[in-house]
Amino acid sequence: MSQNMDFHHSRRAYRFLLKLSQRGLERSHGLEAERLFAEVLRSESRRLGRLGFLYAWMATLSDMARITYQGQLRRKRERTKRGAIMSAFLQDLRYGLRILVKNPGFSLVALLTLAVGVGANTAIFSVVNAVLLRPLPYPQDNRLVVLWEAIPEIGFSKAGWSPPDLEFLKQQQKSFVHLGAVTPVQYEVSGGAEPPDRVLAGRVTEGFFQTLGIAPALGRIFSNEEQEPGSAVVVLGDAVWRHRFDSDAAVVGKTLRLDRRPHTIVGVMPRGFEFTLPGVQQGDRTPDLWIPRSFTSRELQSWGMQYNHSLIARLRPGTTLEQARTEAQLLAPRIQEQYPAQLLQVFKGAKLSLVVSPLREELVGDSRTLLLLLLGAVAFVLLIGCANVANLLLARTAFRRKEIALRGAMGASRTRIVVQMLTESLALGAGGGLLGLALAFAGLPLLLALSPDSLPREAEIAIDWRVLVFALAVSLGTAVLFSIAPALGLTNRDLNESLQDAARGSSKGVTRKLQAVFAVSQLTLALVLLIGAGLLMRSFAGLLQVDPGFQPERVLAVRVPLPLSGYPQAHQIRSFYQELIAKMLSLPGVAAAGLSSDLPLKTTEVRGFVKEGSSVDGMNSPPSATYSWIQGDYLEAMGVPLLGGRGFTPQDRQGAPSVVLISQSMAETFWPGEDPVGQRILNGPRGQPQTIVGIVGDVKDGAIHEEPRPHIYAPYDQEADGTLVSTSWDALRALHLAVRTQGDAESLARTLRTELRRMDPDLAQEEIRAMQDRIGDSLAPQRFNLLLLSIFASSALFLAAVGIYGVVSYSVSQRTQEVGIRMALGASRASTLALVLMHGLRLVAVSAVIGLAAAFGLTRLMSSLLFEVSFSDPLTYAAVPILLCLVALLACYLPARRASRVDPIEALRCE
Repeated sequence: MSQNMDFHHSRRAYRFLLKLSQRGLERSHGLEAERLFAEVLRSESRRLGRLGFLYAWMATLSDMARITYQGQLRRKRERTKRGAIMSAFLQDLRYGLRILVKNPGFSLVALLTLAVGVGANTAIFSVVNAVLLRPLPYPQDNRLVVLWEAIPEIGFSKAGWSPPDLEFLKQQQKSFVHLGAVTPVQYEVSGGAEPPDRVLAGRVTEGFFQTLGIAPALGRIFSNEEQEPGSAVVVLGDAVWRHRFDSDAAVVGKTLRLDRRPHTIVGVMPRGFEFTLPGVQQGDRTPDLWIPRSFTSRELQSWGMQYNHSLIARLRPGTTLEQARTEAQLLAPRIQEQYPAQLLQVFKGAKLSLVVSPLREELVGDSRTLLLLLLGAVAFVLLIGCANVANLLLARTAFRRKEIALRGAMGASRTRIVVQMLTESLALGAGGGLLGLALAFAGLPLLLALSPDSLPREAEIAIDWRVLVFALAVSLGTAVLFSIAPALGLTNRDLNESLQDAARGSSKGVTRKLQAVFAVSQLTLALVLLIGAGLLMRSFAGLLQVDPGFQPERVLAVRVPLPLSGYPQAHQIRSFYQELIAKMLSLPGVAAAGLSSDLPLKTTEVRGFVKEGSSVDGMNSPPSATYSWIQGDYLEAMGVPLLGGRGFTPQDRQGAPSVVLISQSMAETFWPGEDPVGQRILNGPRGQPQTIVGIVGDVKDGAIHEEPRPHIYAPYDQEADGTLVSTSWDALRALHLAVRTQGDAESLARTLRTELRRMDPDLAQEEIRAMQDRIGDSLAPQRFNLLLLSIFASSALFLAAVGIYGVVSYSVSQRTQEVGIRMALGASRASTLALVLMHGLRLVAVSAVIGLAAAFGLTRLMSSLLFEVSFSDPLTYAAVPILLCLVALLACYLPARRASRVDPIEALRCE
């Protein structure tokens, strides 16, 4: 009895193991399970008798065979089911393709409509993906932050770092594991196989590369000893390495001359490595190479000066962004306490603060609003296209009612018919998606060519796998979207009713209502886009009317930087620039020529000042002004008017009393109702006294839509020799030449290049540009916004016009008998024409009401992109609906005209 029970339990155990191993049994055809059970039986054979062992073995094999056979049957049924599904799908696909081929007109219009929508969405999404979605090319990029100094009371919401402030932060902070500063500086580069050129170098402090977490592809980064002042080493960017050294793998150890001083190459950064930080000097470009930057003891004592170093940092593990911001706000007043008493007196009323922002946010900047706006705009275009295709499908399926009814009569289920129509739509969507993807590939280079230089991460914009997945999802999603209504509309009807309607050639009102809904949706979306484009157009027109403060016509400008190694003495620098002005004035057709430390629309130097004899006590904030050094007839060359007093003369040089010119807004702000000529100001942190000798017109010193700051002009010839040769004041050795010509500007540009080459054959020349082109560049972002949104709005308007034309045309074709009866009873052609037009105008009226309300809510999002135009601008909200009505009337007129010419006898015969 005991032995039988043991045998019984053993067999139950084997069967239990069989069930647990059923999947493995099916996958391995029982071999693995057989091995397992054999081991179990061998271990049990001693406890069981020989007969029990054999019986258990046979029972086990029987169970294994049964389970294997059942698994095979199940897999066969699944394969049969999948094969049937695939066969049905392929059959539906072949039938759908035959239908599309038999209707080439419909297919071509639908494919092109979808291609435009999918292509535009794919192209814009590729930009959004690169700029907003793709991770930055640095390890743990979410731990990288940018730190700014800020003095909001004097207009500095963000500024670079001063060397003493930066050193104090490095010693006192606890939130960051690495910090590194970078300053973009232009250099003359020579060496290798190419002639001298100008490049942008990033001067980086210790910790910069460690902060980013990027190692060089060749060589190494700077050692601690090479971070000391006077070090002459360089790390190349990939582009310079390929261009100047032909991708030489043995480039490490070779020499590259920067500003005519030999530098040893110690490394090459990997391909694709870029660091672009907008906002500081030429920071909107990525450096071409990297050199070490360290601060001298004098620079570390220059409190309140040189706020031009961008600072990045990596958060310590476990430290949050909010904790870093809290610490920064605690350190800000401690930094300001280190300022000398004289500087604190000038800063009285202004508080230093520190701003900590994620690196991604700094790189994206204001582009986020624009890109999301454009993505929303192309999504509207795609929805309009879907509505158009849905209308086409509704019209086409009206002629397939008999076919669908016969399918139902022969036993096809509603689900089967819907699947058939969805398959046809998927084929249409896939075709439109492929064409759209081709348009995106072709249009993306054009889009990038039109984009402004300020667009971040432009080099990373491409159609990658994420964009391809997006294009696939959009194509298939739109296919399902525009096919649902026609499919459900056809299958939701009574069989006898469908056959009767098919025989009469009529359709139920539900189809016409759906078409009307689609038409209203199209017109509504088009109205929103048109209002957005209209607001940008009004804004751009306002920008074109802004007075920049100078006369850019026939003015050429070029930056002429002198390398300190080639011009180590101040008198050499002065002599070169004086000779340059003299040569320019001797050229035929030159009306005026002069030099400046900066140009309009892009100034960088800002200084605090006070009126002599006054106190900053009681002021809300200390005053500040843009500061420029000029030489020669710069103001005359730029066409900046002299409004009072006198200009600079040759007597305003070193040793003479220090003099300045001020702008009109500065005079009106700080000397209201009185003449500032003869007054004195204390300028800069050291409070140098300067006498005002003249007043000039206001000049835009930043973006053209921004109000100009108060402006101070100082004579270049009065600047100290030590400042001209200081490594901290590169701007005074890189003056901008401005030449006003009376003749051909292109010919003068060639002559100017020749003269510069004669004066210094080794001087790397920069591009000579007209000031009108520079104004155009300043308007490039606004022009880009307007152009793209106008294109999308125009496309939407065209598609909406096609949509309403299709709705009205279909309505006319369905009401042919009604029109014939009306005309037989005496209705005139004019009344018939008005009847059809009123049908279209009702759709437009409904669209206008919904569209105006939607536009009023959505255009708030683009307020930051507008200039002196409200998002609720009455003129735009009045003009755009009128335009939409005119276009809709034109689209309705053609079918209305056809309806008014219907022959009543022919119309009645159709019955």
